[in-house]
Amino acid sequence: MRLLYLTVGLAGLFGGGCLGDAPHSNPLDPLSDDFEAVGQADFIVTSFYAPFRPLDSVEVVLTPGPFLGRTDGQGRLILSRLPEGLYEMEARRAGYAAVRDTLRIRTGRTTLDTLRLDGLPDANAVQLATVHIRRRWPPPFDLYQLEVQADVADPDGLADVEQVWLELPGEGFTAALPPTAEPGRFANVFAESTLPTASLHALLGLPFQLRLRDRAGVEHTNGPHQLVRVIEPTPLAVAPVGGITLTDPRPTLQWQAANLPYPFTYRIEVFRDESVSIRERVFDHLPPDSLSVRLDTPLAPGAYFWTVSVVDAFGNRSRSNREGFIIQ
Repeated sequence: MRLLYLTVGLAGLFGGGCLGDAPHSNPLDPLSDDFEAVGQADFIVTSFYAPFRPLDSVEVVLTPGPFLGRTDGQGRLILSRLPEGLYEMEARRAGYAAVRDTLRIRTGRTTLDTLRLDGLPDANAVQLATVHIRRRWPPPFDLYQLEVQADVADPDGLADVEQVWLELPGEGFTAALPPTAEPGRFANVFAESTLPTASLHALLGLPFQLRLRDRAGVEHTNGPHQLVRVIEPTPLAVAPVGGITLTDPRPTLQWQAANLPYPFTYRIEVFRDESVSIRERVFDHLPPDSLSVRLDTPLAPGAYFWTVSVVDAFGNRSRSNREGFIIQ
């Protein structure tokens, strides 16, 4: 009899609905009318090498969507309310190699992702210039050269720059630019005989490219760069010439006026004439109406030579023959 009362009591309790159904108002509850199958992604973006500097203003894009945002000053970005699924992810910022990967978003979870962007080596300044040199040695002849100089930088530091070279794709020409003593500067001089065309003049207007590679193997192209002219007229040094002996250790150097149909300046260079020529003085950007310059400091006794060049706005130049003198 006691068992019968208990059974009836329980049946009455549940049948009467006194306990009811549990509420489903939590949006993470699959049975809720507000349920959303979404998660979020938490990105931290840094430089490629230790100490892993945070990178701001990195744009992160997820597709399909697209869903996107930019990292803050701490290199962080959170993308919320992302539908569950697999996404293609791309992180990009000017001056850096883009990072691409896949990212899976799971409902109710935060997906953490740390991205390291490799800074691209690039050139702040590139100069391709033609050089025409008049030589008086018997027999007299004209020497033509191509000078290339690039000032290079890398967000990861200059030590990350592994190689710099010059290309002329249409001619199959490739040549290295070694680093110079000046940090970040790469340069080389190419004799006309080493160039891919019969003459330096034939290279005018062709699209040269500067190529750069970093330690991670990422390459970057800078260009195109073009040669605009070869300066044919050569300036003439007037005095001192012919190995004359001078008693004034601050001689005045004189040259003949050049006549060119485009803007130009003069460059004067003085070298110590030894087994290895050592440049002692240089006077650059002298105006076209100047025909002389006096050395600003005395030269030590010894043998010297000097040259005068005309230089156009693009760095192309034409140089006189060497003229010698001796300081007593």
